[in-house]
Amino acid sequence: MKKIIVLFALFVSTYNASAQTVEIKSNPIGFAFGASNLSVEYALPQTPSITLNASAWHYTSELQDWLDMDRNGGASIGLRKYVLSRDDRGVYMGIASRYINSDRTYYSYNTTSGQHTPEELDNSYGSLGCTLGYKFVFNDKVTIDVFAGVARKLFQNNPYSWQAPGEVMSGFNFGYRF
Repeated sequence: MKKIIVLFALFVSTYNASAQTVEIKSNPIGFAFGASNLSVEYALPQTPSITLNASAWHYTSELQDWLDMDRNGGASIGLRKYVLSRDDRGVYMGIASRYINSDRTYYSYNTTSGQHTPEELDNSYGSLGCTLGYKFVFNDKVTIDVFAGVARKLFQNNPYSWQAPGEVMSGFNFGYRF
């Protein structure tokens, strides 16, 4: 992971400073429901832009049981191509790769003792997928970014997991440009 971050920093630093647009984004609505994230989008001098995201889930145990969620945190990196404009606004298509750290407690029944015993299993996985979205820009500073997509899980730490081999990715972020 450190190598990827260093390569990304070197890649970004090779471009002319006058063509740079950095945007910080987050989802306050998701935060109200137990998911916090912070994204950084960097517009390259040409049309694509790079997006980095870090997420954390802070569910209560009751909400985790109700939603059947076991995520702890995650990180993603993506590349976006804006279709109908030369800058980073409007309709875009993208590819994204993400890693989700996840632990799940399974309860197995011990026939000898007659009790259920908890067992923690690592359900972390990595996926690669595509997204389609739209970014609204107000006064060249404030943005609203909406996207959805699908991804295929490339690896999963728990080979006995009953989770689907694919996932839906979506987001609704408010941002500010620098």
